[in-house]
Amino acid sequence: MNDLVNNAAVLPVAGAAMRALNAIQDARPEHQILGAAALFVLLVERFNMSPQEIMTRVKNIMNYAEGKRPEFAAIADYMRYELKF
Repeated sequence: MNDLVNNAAVLPVAGAAMRALNAIQDARPEHQILGAAALFVLLVERFNMSPQEIMTRVKNIMNYAEGKRPEFAAIADYMRYELKF
């Protein structure tokens, strides 16, 4: 699993993030963040991965020298302007 995580492509990762966001977007804000965090914890436990290593890897996938990659900037904009709070 480590090799797969270390070599993950940006577009499929962004797509999975957007699908997860779509699945929780109608929940209350506190349920969105706690639900997303619970999913993260369950996934790292399921695959016996280090949460810290996964967070470092995902930050590297999401960002490059100029800031957020466009795929993730678009998700951040969607969250900012389209999610109901």
